[in-house]
Amino acid sequence: SSARSSSAPASPVPLGGASANSCFVEGDVLEKMSAPRFEGRDMDHRFPVSVGVSVRKRLTPRLGVETGLVYSFLHSTARSDGAFSYRYDQRVHYLGIPLSLTCSVFDSRRFEACFSGGVMAEAAVSAEATTEIYNGTAFVSSVTDRLSADGLLWSANLRAGLGVKITDDFGLYAEPGLRCRLGDADHPASLRTERRWNADVRIGLRVSF
Repeated sequence: SSARSSSAPASPVPLGGASANSCFVEGDVLEKMSAPRFEGRDMDHRFPVSVGVSVRKRLTPRLGVETGLVYSFLHSTARSDGAFSYRYDQRVHYLGIPLSLTCSVFDSRRFEACFSGGVMAEAAVSAEATTEIYNGTAFVSSVTDRLSADGLLWSANLRAGLGVKITDDFGLYAEPGLRCRLGDADHPASLRTERRWNADVRIGLRVSF
C-alpha cells in the first residue's frame, strides 16, 4: 500500500484515507512517503499449521480413501527501514479439499499409524495485508488492503500420521507431510507459492467407516 499527495495542502491531512487508522501529517511529508513493494524473497514466511476434519472409507483392513475439509493460515511479514519505516503483515486464510489413499501400518485399540498420498485443491477465502508506517519510532499510520487470490492452489501430498482413537470410528490425528505445488496460481506470496516443495503439519478429527 502507498500514500501519495499530488500537492501539499496548507492544512494537515490524514494519511491512508478513511479506512486507515491514522494520525495527521503535514502535506509536504506525504510527498516523501511511498510504501515499498514487498516481494516474496524479502518476506519472512511463517511455518503453516493446518487443522481439518477428515472422513475415511475403509476399503480393506489396511487401505482406505480419505477426504474432508482443511483450514490453513499462512502468515508473512516484512520490514523496510529508512527515513520512514514500513512494517508489513500479511494474512491469508485457505480452505482445502484433499483426496488421499491411506495405508495403515499399525492399528491397536487406542492408536494408529498410517501413510497417505494424494492431492488437494485450496481456495483463499480471505487475503489481506496491513502496512504500518513509522517516522523514526513514532507511529504515523496503518493501512489495510485486500489482496488478490484468483483460482485454486493445487498440490500433491505425502504424509505420515499418528492417530489417537476416541472410539473405533472416531479420533484425533497429527500428520506431518511433504507437499509439492502443482502449477502456478495468482496468490499472495507465501511458503506455498515461493517454494514448489515445502513441509507442513496437519492436525484434526477423523471419522472412519
